[in-house]
Amino acid sequence: MAQNEIGQFDEVDNNNTDISGTTIVQGQMYPYMVDNAFRNLAGMLKRWFKTSLFRLRDSTDQTKLVAFDLSGLPTATTRTWTAPYYSGTLTLLSEIRGAIFGMALANDAGDLTNDIRIASGVTIDTSGASSLVLANSIIKRTDATWAVGTNQGGLDTGVVGNNTYHVFAIRRPDTGVVDVLFSLSATAPTLPANYTQFRRIGSILRELGTVIPFYQNGDVFMRSVSITDRNNTAAAAAALFALSVPAGIVVAPILRFRVDVGVSVLADISVGSAAQGGVTATILTIGTGAGDSADIQVVTPPPVFFTNASRQIYFAQTNTTGTPTTSNMVTLGWIDRRGQDGLA
Repeated sequence: MAQNEIGQFDEVDNNNTDISGTTIVQGQMYPYMVDNAFRNLAGMLKRWFKTSLFRLRDSTDQTKLVAFDLSGLPTATTRTWTAPYYSGTLTLLSEIRGAIFGMALANDAGDLTNDIRIASGVTIDTSGASSLVLANSIIKRTDATWAVGTNQGGLDTGVVGNNTYHVFAIRRPDTGVVDVLFSLSATAPTLPANYTQFRRIGSILRELGTVIPFYQNGDVFMRSVSITDRNNTAAAAAALFALSVPAGIVVAPILRFRVDVGVSVLADISVGSAAQGGVTATILTIGTGAGDSADIQVVTPPPVFFTNASRQIYFAQTNTTGTPTTSNMVTLGWIDRRGQDGLA
């Protein structure tokens, strides 16, 4: 039988007696057959080992193929993959597209007003097609236009102001260089030339001309100095209320409520997710009897409710009897899933 493809040859040398119809049995091969055999063999090798695709065929079903695509490698580059100690199943990047490890953000002591330090780490780009590996920590400046490398500008466009800035890991596939970019857009940053892959890894706030001091632990971002977003003892009907958290994304705010009530005062505070259309969860109820008083502070056990992309939740205060002596809502921080759920 003619052996027309590499996969049809036998591991036992003497069983290979034919190359695409040319007999190669010892003593039966004429000189003119040598040229034909080499031409046929060269064609087989070319079909099997493509210029950019290395293919493996199943030993019993030749229609089953696995192709390794090398076209994404930079010129004159060799990549080595080492087999792990344990057996397992290969996973597609698209199956773990929400994954993120490391890449924590922090204020950098070199310029606390403007600079952000991004820790080393790895994540998957928004398309799920490429991994973004930041091998070393990097410092980027919010007050300067982006330039590649550490201690360089990070702003994608415009001039820095008091806004939410979304932090992106970015990669240019032609060289594999990974860097970091700041943008006002949570989903569509203006990328530098040749950088086509990106992933939002966090968001920071700039207030009163400076990046706010903060610290991050995984998905939790805490303001180093809390901010009172509401300080009002008056009753308030359920309505949207803006918090000092990032805009452009949905977060779970971490809040502290304080209500001081005196004798015979009854007050209720309710909050809910803006995305759900109204107050959906009463997180604090304060009441006193004759001769009693209360000084109650409650920190929301996150995540309980969520903002919309305009930093808003629903808030309501009901003063059933009398008026509290103190009623305030303090923003401590927020929880940001950073795209792990398929959201901005």
